[in-house]
Amino acid sequence: MDSSESGGDDSGHEREREQEQDEDEDEDVDEDPKAKLDGFDWSAFETRYHQAMADEDAAEKANEAELAELLKFFRIWAETTVTHERDRSYKRWVEDDMTLLATL
Repeated sequence: MDSSESGGDDSGHEREREQEQDEDEDEDVDEDPKAKLDGFDWSAFETRYHQAMADEDAAEKANEAELAELLKFFRIWAETTVTHERDRSYKRWVEDDMTLLATL
């Protein structure tokens, strides 16, 4: 048997597998998406959905509150750094000014 014959067998099996997959997909497509689902409790589903959305909303508000607190802390830290640097610069300027006056 040469390589072209064995390659032909492989491609034949591949075609069979593809056909089987297509048939499986066709079975799923045959169902009408607008058909009513018997036995499904839509009321409970809606309740679970609204509860999940309320839980996510509460978590988001908690995250926003935490972020607001962290931003307050950061602002205080940033202002402290600026104030400290300004005070340090002023003291240096005064000392330099006093040194200059002492040399006159």
